[in-house]
Amino acid sequence: MLIHQKVPSKYLEIDTDLYIIRPNEIKEGPIYLLYLLHGYSGDYTNWVRYTRIEKYVDGKNMIVVMPSGMNMYYLNTATWYPYFSYLTKELPKIIEETYRLPIKKENTFIAGLSMGGYGALRAILSTNHYAKAAAFSGALDIRALTKEVPNLRKSAFETVFSKTIRLEDDLYHLATKQTKDIELYISCGVDDPFLVDSQQFVDVLKQHNIKHVYYEKPGSHTWDFWDQEIQSALKFFLNE
Repeated sequence: MLIHQKVPSKYLEIDTDLYIIRPNEIKEGPIYLLYLLHGYSGDYTNWVRYTRIEKYVDGKNMIVVMPSGMNMYYLNTATWYPYFSYLTKELPKIIEETYRLPIKKENTFIAGLSMGGYGALRAILSTNHYAKAAAFSGALDIRALTKEVPNLRKSAFETVFSKTIRLEDDLYHLATKQTKDIELYISCGVDDPFLVDSQQFVDVLKQHNIKHVYYEKPGSHTWDFWDQEIQSALKFFLNE
């Protein structure tokens, strides 16, 4: 069941859109919750429009929540919308109050592509809400990213990240401080411009003994690759 939900956000001070996939019938057993994040220039409709995510979760006791993150990298900023607080504080309460289902932390996951891959890892490394996360073609090295963006987008990036990257927004720093029992799925296409980001981040995960699986596969920064990867990540989340 695909649901379009418009919710008033106190953090964002706007009405914001969600797509939610909900099982037609909730079966006995664990109920799973997946937050699925889009990439830069995308919105809440992307995963439904460009992949077969509805088909892939059919028959599973899983609710999939797809919010809009604008181009904010799902972060709080000093001068604009606090998307990280919306994603990790307000949105979970909205889902809990709407569906009133007993979903435990060990059955709660977060995943995303490109910008959303960064957002998913930032969320799991910074909070205690999720058991597993996945990043596909993740824009994981924001220090390098902010130096390479075109001039037309520099002001937008400085609004999000500020001219000085905060340690709490640096995934490499967050990984070095990680103590929680979490599991990560990282993947990237061998022809993807963010391949080095994934490789370098996985090196940090290895150094700090953070549980993870990592895959380099044929492909680039495309929906064909991400459609394939969400299928693999679902198996990872559900231990299939």
